[in-house]
Amino acid sequence: MVISGRYLLLENKYYVILTVHDISKERVLKSSLQHSNEKFLCFFDNVTVGCAICDKDGKLVEVNDTYVRYMGTTSKNEAVNQLNIYTNPCINPEFKEIMKAGVPVSEEVKYDYEKINKYYVRSCHKGVHYFRFIVNYMWNAGGEVENILIIWVENTLIHKALRQNNMFREIITYASSISKIGFCSLNLSKSEQLMTPEYLKNLGIKEEIDMPRIFSNLEHAHPDDRKFFLEYIEKADYENGAVIRIMTDGEYRWVKQYLIQQVFDLENRNIVLAGVNVDIDVQKRTEEALRIAKESAESSDRLKSAFLTNMSHEIRTPLNAIVGFFNLLINADNKDDFDNFK
Repeated sequence: MVISGRYLLLENKYYVILTVHDISKERVLKSSLQHSNEKFLCFFDNVTVGCAICDKDGKLVEVNDTYVRYMGTTSKNEAVNQLNIYTNPCINPEFKEIMKAGVPVSEEVKYDYEKINKYYVRSCHKGVHYFRFIVNYMWNAGGEVENILIIWVENTLIHKALRQNNMFREIITYASSISKIGFCSLNLSKSEQLMTPEYLKNLGIKEEIDMPRIFSNLEHAHPDDRKFFLEYIEKADYENGAVIRIMTDGEYRWVKQYLIQQVFDLENRNIVLAGVNVDIDVQKRTEEALRIAKESAESSDRLKSAFLTNMSHEIRTPLNAIVGFFNLLINADNKDDFDNFK
């Protein structure tokens, strides 16, 4: 407790008025606020994302170590009270207008360190990085922005991974289209699917549809092949595959479908089929043409053999007579016998 007093003059006499103050609650509150502030500063300095606090005009008043590292500066002193978020050349002007309106922001920012070095602050970094740029605000009692809270999350590796994934997907799609080979991954229990456009095209499907319908309603398959194909799907026999006819652009084309059970985990409801289908129409037509040519050649060979057999018989008969007469002439004893023969 704290006791304070003051004098009061009344009718030429002084009176002392004592006041007792209970400051225990104030001390507890002050200690609590100090402890909370220390915890916040500890979190602020050690969190693994870049954090900055700006005043209402955008000037940086506090940054953490990760922010300094992202900026590529040597110390906080190069940023605090020196830089303004609104003059950062890498932040989209649209985002800056949103911030001035006090609206939260969560967008990706392409951070070009060449621009940073040229127009903002000297940085030890080079090249281009990508960050998730998150903005929120602290308001005063009058409903006005008092501070701007900014978080930077490094997204460069994720961005590169996504870009590489997109490039890989484009390569697969292109190769699939050129080779007429379709690829797919079907999770039967979760109704999840991933497939190339060529896979659907080979099945006579022009637009992506619900996964169960792909194999449950084979309206594009030749009627004579549907039962066989459904039986194959149940077995998912990758080694042999299923050769079926699919109606595409008004005509039946030959397609070979392979399916394999990639994952079978009933406990976690995870059943995945991996599939490949190939347009083998040209191959089948070539095989048919070769078969017809072979049959034609075999037929021609049989005709040739029959012809030679018949010709041999027809030629052999007169030749026998000629040979016989020739032998008689050779064996004749005198010229008179030869004249008589004539």
